[in-house]
Amino acid sequence: MSLQHDPQEDDPVFKSKLERAMQEAEENLAAVPHGRGFCHRLWAEAKRILREKYGLEWKTPSEMNPHVLFD
Repeated sequence: MSLQHDPQEDDPVFKSKLERAMQEAEENLAAVPHGRGFCHRLWAEAKRILREKYGLEWKTPSEMNPHVLFD
Protein backbone atom coordinates (compact mmCIF):
# COMPACT_ATOMS: atom_id res chain seq x y z
CA MET A 1 0.00 0.00 0.00
CA SER A 2 1.33 3.40 -0.96
CA LEU A 3 0.75 6.41 1.27
CA GLN A 4 -0.47 9.65 -0.23
CA HIS A 5 1.38 12.90 0.43
CA ASP A 6 0.55 16.55 -0.08
CA PRO A 7 1.52 17.26 -3.72
CA GLN A 8 3.22 20.47 -2.57
CA GLU A 9 5.93 18.27 -1.07
CA ASP A 10 7.13 17.57 -4.63
CA ASP A 11 8.12 21.24 -5.00
CA PRO A 12 11.75 21.70 -3.85
CA VAL A 13 11.03 25.17 -2.41
CA PHE A 14 8.06 23.90 -0.39
CA LYS A 15 9.98 20.79 0.66
CA SER A 16 12.77 22.96 2.03
CA LYS A 17 10.30 25.01 4.07
CA LEU A 18 8.61 21.85 5.31
CA GLU A 19 11.97 20.47 6.45
CA ARG A 20 12.70 23.70 8.34
CA ALA A 21 9.22 23.66 9.88
CA MET A 22 9.65 20.02 10.96
CA GLN A 23 13.00 20.82 12.54
CA GLU A 24 11.50 23.79 14.39
CA ALA A 25 8.54 21.65 15.46
CA GLU A 26 10.93 19.02 16.87
CA GLU A 27 12.72 21.74 18.83
CA ASN A 28 9.44 23.21 20.10
CA LEU A 29 8.29 19.76 21.26
CA ALA A 30 11.61 18.58 22.70
CA ALA A 31 10.14 18.35 26.21
CA VAL A 32 7.10 16.37 25.05
CA PRO A 33 7.35 12.57 25.41
CA HIS A 34 7.97 10.99 22.01
CA GLY A 35 5.66 8.03 22.56
CA ARG A 36 2.55 6.85 20.82
CA GLY A 37 0.71 9.62 19.03
CA PHE A 38 3.68 11.99 18.99
CA CYS A 39 3.64 12.13 15.18
CA HIS A 40 0.25 13.87 15.31
CA ARG A 41 1.57 16.57 17.65
CA LEU A 42 4.66 16.98 15.48
CA TRP A 43 2.63 17.31 12.29
CA ALA A 44 0.20 19.75 13.91
CA GLU A 45 3.09 21.91 15.11
CA ALA A 46 4.78 21.83 11.68
CA LYS A 47 1.45 22.71 10.05
CA ARG A 48 1.07 25.68 12.42
CA ILE A 49 4.61 26.88 11.68
CA LEU A 50 4.09 26.61 7.92
CA ARG A 51 0.86 28.58 8.16
CA GLU A 52 2.10 31.30 10.53
CA LYS A 53 5.67 31.71 9.32
CA TYR A 54 5.34 31.05 5.59
CA GLY A 55 1.63 31.52 4.84
CA LEU A 56 1.45 27.94 3.53
CA GLU A 57 -1.28 25.37 4.05
CA TRP A 58 -0.05 21.78 4.29
CA LYS A 59 -1.98 18.56 4.59
CA THR A 60 -0.41 16.17 7.08
CA PRO A 61 0.08 12.47 6.33
CA SER A 62 -2.95 11.66 8.49
CA GLU A 63 -5.08 14.15 6.55
CA MET A 64 -3.89 12.72 3.24
CA ASN A 65 -4.48 9.11 4.41
CA PRO A 66 -7.64 9.19 6.51
CA HIS A 67 -8.02 5.39 6.49
CA VAL A 68 -4.53 4.76 7.85
CA LEU A 69 -3.91 4.65 11.59
CA PHE A 70 -0.71 6.42 12.54
CA ASP A 71 0.45 5.93 16.11
